[in-house]
Amino acid sequence: MNRSKNTISREINRNSFEGIYDPCVAHVIAMTRRKSAEKVTKQNPEVLQIVQKWLRLGWSPNSISSRFSVELPLQKHVCHTAVYDWIYKDRQKGGKLHTYLPQYGKRRWKGGKRKRAGVSLIPDRVDIAERPQIVNERKRIGDWEGDTVYGQNASIVTLVERTSRFTLCTRTQTKCKDEVASVINGLFDTITGRKETLTLDNGSEFAAHAKVNTRHSIDVFFAKP
Repeated sequence: MNRSKNTISREINRNSFEGIYDPCVAHVIAMTRRKSAEKVTKQNPEVLQIVQKWLRLGWSPNSISSRFSVELPLQKHVCHTAVYDWIYKDRQKGGKLHTYLPQYGKRRWKGGKRKRAGVSLIPDRVDIAERPQIVNERKRIGDWEGDTVYGQNASIVTLVERTSRFTLCTRTQTKCKDEVASVINGLFDTITGRKETLTLDNGSEFAAHAKVNTRHSIDVFFAKP
């Protein structure tokens, strides 16, 4: 049967009836157990209706899972992976629930609304492979990592010093490359400490990195795509 002895033993123990294993009877037992499983009992119309309502409000599956225990303590807990599973199945049937996800088109869902960033969008890009080895060792002050944390109405630019973990951050209204470069320069203006290197990801918002290099004489590197 090309199955391990543990698999066969477990099948016999779970699906035998009155000490006898019959494949037809075993199948009936397995299907009965599946229909009564906790995962299946969660998928009742009332729970699905609540999930759909909250998705349309723009809530993420993680938020929905957390709110169930607060607002509906008598309902069985629904984990975020179950919500994603329902969304996937809905999409396969031609449904639109996935379009209500806050991050639709940005990370989880391909083919959405966000244009993909890439190395071709960043002029004069220097790969992280050319970054000095001392940066990896975290033995000096002055090596920074930059990133953007984005929301629906604004984004936050963060700069973290790799050795001390000292962090600078501020809000930016758009992710336009010139504005992000201006924000980074403004953050670096607030400190007098060393600025040796800055490592960024390949987001198009960092395409104007040359402005940071020119103003602060800091070497800028980009992570692997």
